[in-house]
Amino acid sequence: MRSTEPSLPVEAAPPDELAHTLLELVPAGTMLLRPVYSAGSDDIIDITFEYLNPVAQRKLLLPARPTESLRTLYPEDEGGG
Repeated sequence: MRSTEPSLPVEAAPPDELAHTLLELVPAGTMLLRPVYSAGSDDIIDITFEYLNPVAQRKLLLPARPTESLRTLYPEDEGGG
């Protein structure tokens, strides 16, 4: 019986490398973000940038891996939700 789970061909790049390649080539600004939680809570208090693809870098004028958080870069964006 054949497996019905999709799989990559054996010669395909590892998933991390494949994801990185896709992010590099997608024609839209794409960001990989990580939430920062309040200590001992599920409340998100900030967002860090893990990776910005080249289009997002050009649009936001930021490097691929900004060291500043969203609140540091855009303190006026205090919107919740």
